[in-house]
Amino acid sequence: MTPEEITKLVEEYVEEIYPHEEFEDIGQMDFLRNTAKKNIASFIRWLLRTHCIVSKEKATELCRLTLEHGSSIDYGLIDGLTDIVCDIFREQYHAEAEKTDFDPDTFDETDK
Repeated sequence: MTPEEITKLVEEYVEEIYPHEEFEDIGQMDFLRNTAKKNIASFIRWLLRTHCIVSKEKATELCRLTLEHGSSIDYGLIDGLTDIVCDIFREQYHAEAEKTDFDPDTFDETDK
């Protein structure tokens, strides 16, 4: 994630956990929100050193693309990519597969 993406994610989260309407004291709200932003941004940067955070929108798009190109001439590459995508983004992959006539649970080598 870029620094801008981290900042946007942090701001959305802080808005959710500290909504404006819960505070009568604007100074208290600003203090809590700013402290939370620093702590959460620090945590996300730490987490990203060893993990990958991918938006569900991006994961869904990748799943859709692997399903669309499953009959590609270079099927071996697509098949390997499909296995990886399905393993990492199982929930999104199955949701996208349900939108098509493809059932990844019944797919086997004879279907190639």
